[in-house]
Amino acid sequence: MSSMLSYWRLTMLINQDKKLGIDSKVAKQAKLEALANLTVTTTNGNVFDANSDSITNMMAALQASTIVNKIETSWKLADNTIVTITIDELKEALAL
Repeated sequence: MSSMLSYWRLTMLINQDKKLGIDSKVAKQAKLEALANLTVTTTNGNVFDANSDSITNMMAALQASTIVNKIETSWKLADNTIVTITIDELKEALAL
């Protein structure tokens, strides 16, 4: 699990601020930076980026793996190391 707030929770907080009329540029910028730097850690201990671009990449990789019946793939982790992971681990990272 991630030690940071989830992407969805941060998005909810930003939306909540809008509804309450809070227009704090500093708070909004901090939330956006947190969204851009989200990570998740799988049960195997791999740390994945979890920002919106990374989520899109995960979904595309999962769709492609289904088409070609792949069970493993190479993936760049949050620390920029490239590792071979299973598609199940990629699914786990996306679900977190």
